[in-house]
Amino acid sequence: SEKALRAYDPKQSRWGVVNGLEEFLASECAQSKWPNAVKCGEKKLALFFPKKHDGKEVICCAEIALERRQGGEVWGKLESCDVVIEDGGLFD
Repeated sequence: SEKALRAYDPKQSRWGVVNGLEEFLASECAQSKWPNAVKCGEKKLALFFPKKHDGKEVICCAEIALERRQGGEVWGKLESCDVVIEDGGLFD
């Protein structure tokens, strides 16, 4: 099943898919059953997900800029992605 990031759209009172991140989600979040997204204001999203790095499990945070386009579609653009927690014992 293809991964999709969903964000709550208060203007339409529903959850919608954030377009434009399919490649990033497929490559970076492949090991995560479901990444956790935290909204940071109107136009930004922080996405936390586990990943294997140098044989250890780490937590990464991706910062995503959100943009509403004509027709109401929401598009995301990856701004940065960094390891925020390097602790292999998190998932034991």
